[in-house]
Amino acid sequence: MATVKIKYVSSYLDRHGKRRWRYRRHGKTIQLPAPDEDQFPAILAKARSDCATIRARPKVRRDIVTFDDLFSVYFASREFASLSASTKQNYRLHIRHFSELHGFRPVATVSAAKLKKALEAFADRPSVMRHIYQRVSRALDIAVMEGVRLDNPTHAFTVKERKTDGHTPWPAALIDRYRAAHASGTKARLVFEILLGFGVRRGDIVTLNRSNLDVPGRKITYTQSKTGMVVTVPIMNELYREIGLIPADQFMLIVSDYGKPITSKGFGNWFAKRRKAAGIPDGYSAHGLRKSCAIRLAEAGCTAHEIAAVTGHQTLKEVERYTRKFDRGSAADKAFEKIRIQGGS
Repeated sequence: MATVKIKYVSSYLDRHGKRRWRYRRHGKTIQLPAPDEDQFPAILAKARSDCATIRARPKVRRDIVTFDDLFSVYFASREFASLSASTKQNYRLHIRHFSELHGFRPVATVSAAKLKKALEAFADRPSVMRHIYQRVSRALDIAVMEGVRLDNPTHAFTVKERKTDGHTPWPAALIDRYRAAHASGTKARLVFEILLGFGVRRGDIVTLNRSNLDVPGRKITYTQSKTGMVVTVPIMNELYREIGLIPADQFMLIVSDYGKPITSKGFGNWFAKRRKAAGIPDGYSAHGLRKSCAIRLAEAGCTAHEIAAVTGHQTLKEVERYTRKFDRGSAADKAFEKIRIQGGS
């Protein structure tokens, strides 16, 4: 018989020396009659159909054994590289919380029950637990794609964060108390007016410098590190006065006590000390001032779109969450005043 060349079809000699034919694909072997037999085309077609429904096994990465190995692959991925610097920092922190306790554990054999128990160790910090769950779940998706596992065990359960209103906004009395404790011209006062003035995040406040300022136009323009959004806001009177008191040779708006740029983490610790020095209770943070900024804008009658233009929020839902506690009674009065001005009854 002439040599037959059909994709995935091959022949071999059995133990009796007789030539046999087979169709092999995706790890499955189907015996075939000889190509010159009448039933060969029909049986070959059925073999092709049967094997087409079998998913090819992914190539297994041998370098992923433990969760630490898996996280290293995730950190080297294009997906992780595309994230902003602040998001990368947060994701690494969440993963480190988990890795410190369970990084040595094998990825291939961990069960949903064991993973759930591991995450419950963070139940006293619901937000942290939810973030860790999200990061571990994404890493296990990669494990499935790389053939290390056949399933993602985190899909068998969910982690629900206790619903809260998030960071607490500062009431007027505490705003006045902080200002009374930190005089105009101090770094503590400058920082406070920036946070309250346009709701900047702490990851962005440490990057602000004179190139962001349009002093004659009384505006400040900066790019948010988290979203990449360019935000331009007017400089209000309190902040305008404090900016005018910054030393002329100081390029960065906020510097350390040694005149050096300050990190986001260092800023958080520094501001917490200034807050305590002013007698502000625990629970009121720099991010709470960002929320206070949004609430003040809402109470002044600004629309959600106008507030988002100041705070840099990407969705109106986020703005609504931030302004949930604003004075609705005052807003209602202003709404009806608008109707009266427009000639309504």
